[in-house]
Amino acid sequence: MTTLTVRPTATLDKPASGRRAASGRRAASGRRAAPRRRPGKLARAVRVLAAAALVALSALLVLGQEAFRHFEATVMTALLKPFLGGDVFTFQDQFVIKTDPTHYLGLQITVECTTLVLLVPTLLFAAIMIGLLPRVTWGRWAVGLSVGLALIAAVNLTRIAMIAFAALIWGHDGYEWSHLVVGTVFALIGIVATLIVMLRIMTGRRTKKSVRRGSE
Repeated sequence: MTTLTVRPTATLDKPASGRRAASGRRAASGRRAAPRRRPGKLARAVRVLAAAALVALSALLVLGQEAFRHFEATVMTALLKPFLGGDVFTFQDQFVIKTDPTHYLGLQITVECTTLVLLVPTLLFAAIMIGLLPRVTWGRWAVGLSVGLALIAAVNLTRIAMIAFAALIWGHDGYEWSHLVVGTVFALIGIVATLIVMLRIMTGRRTKKSVRRGSE
């Protein structure tokens, strides 16, 4: 009596599908990894010129800082009038507050307190972004720069207003604390937050949560 041994035949379906999937993944990854087109010489030259213009503007603002401080005093007077009425007026680079019929409080916007201390670094940061990073588009750069300038102006004008009200309420001690401690910390936080916001807007980066939601 003879015995027959039955051996299972090997199937090649799974390996073949695995190879097709692997090749598909390689093709897809190859498509995703396509290099970006680099800007031409003319586009790079325009970016360099824009960066140079911001650097030149920063230098002009520093040279004309006296006139700029006079302008800031005028702006602060206009912002305080709704709260103080006619008891506040401008005198050169100072805004003066009338505390009573015979006393006045004059706050001078010095070189150390002007918005230029925060504005110039913001302009130089924007110059670096447009001059050295080709991935930053003109639209995102313009929006980021506009938002950054608005934030910097709001930060410093708010800081000066806090100093003025602290001096009115608590006198010389209030002025010293608000000017040397609270105002300095507020300005540092403001400039750091502004640069972070500008960086996110100009580079178009999203948070990890938004990336996950988009992938889902």
